[in-house]
Amino acid sequence: MELEKVHRGIRIRIYPNNKEKSLLEQQIGNSRFIYNLVLKIQETRYKNKEKHLSKFDTYGLIANLQKEYPFLSESKVETLRHSLDSLNFGFQRFFAKQSKYPKLKKKFKSKRNFTVTRGVKILHNRMGLGKNFNLKAVFHKEIEGKIKKITITANPSGKYYASILTEN
Repeated sequence: MELEKVHRGIRIRIYPNNKEKSLLEQQIGNSRFIYNLVLKIQETRYKNKEKHLSKFDTYGLIANLQKEYPFLSESKVETLRHSLDSLNFGFQRFFAKQSKYPKLKKKFKSKRNFTVTRGVKILHNRMGLGKNFNLKAVFHKEIEGKIKKITITANPSGKYYASILTEN
């Protein structure tokens, strides 16, 4: 008999310096931008009576959008894909009549976050999110198990948090 996988979430405070803050804000902005852009594409397709794009079709748009909007190339593809995953989940819930139609994310009214699933390293009091990020963090307990994903959230007060999802 196999043991069930247990997921645990830990929320920690991170302390980015000014350069890291601007990189985090770039990631947050790019995630919001691609979400809104693909939402508009889906609305246009609906109005033209075209077929709704699937999750994997929207993934295919990323390369073309990165050519059209070069600033999107500064974000990891996986971060942009996760943003599209949340949009596709919103459409699934809408089509199943479980929620309203997905709305555009407004710059200062929506939850400001992005998610990373690969290239994450946890050191003594630092958290590495790829080659650009090595953020100072405060860990109140030891992180056990395999890290599944990390969601970085920015509060309106200017504080940054990381929610770490692990699997045992």
